[in-house]
Amino acid sequence: MPAGWHAKFPVVASIKIVSTVALTESHRNLIRGAVPNAEVADRTCRTADEVRELLAFDPSTAGGMMNTEFVFVGEGSRREEVLAWVRGLELNLDQLDTIVLLDGKAEYSGTVSIARLLLAAPEQKMSELRSEPLLSIAGDADEKDVFELFDKYNLRMLTVVDEEKRPIGTVTVDDVVSRLVKK
Repeated sequence: MPAGWHAKFPVVASIKIVSTVALTESHRNLIRGAVPNAEVADRTCRTADEVRELLAFDPSTAGGMMNTEFVFVGEGSRREEVLAWVRGLELNLDQLDTIVLLDGKAEYSGTVSIARLLLAAPEQKMSELRSEPLLSIAGDADEKDVFELFDKYNLRMLTVVDEEKRPIGTVTVDDVVSRLVKK
């Protein structure tokens, strides 16, 4: 990894795992709440080759269904910071309805719906807005397990995590419907 790369790992980020995210100084400053040091950031980042290998999932698994473009924030981020940052992103707003949360070890710690985010007080921390129950799925989990979770919990989005509980993608209800229609 190039020197100083960890300063570019955002606490608030839109991820396309195989691309580089350009950050402003304010985005770099937001990282301090979720990724406190380079050692932790080291465990969260992968080279492009490692990511390609990581994403080589069987199509009939959660990893094979997932979308690698999603928005994540540190759970200590304030609602006001998150909204200001999201407003500046070039996102498909019709697809953004949930934000993934990371803890201080850059591990998955939950999700926040956009509706909860919009209705929260400006200073409220994202961790206070977290949805329950805390649900995620391993990338190698069978698609049947994905379908069951969506059905049981009436989900709109499910976070896919790696062995170290880091988010690597999301499966949306659109992904599930598309897969079921193809069967």
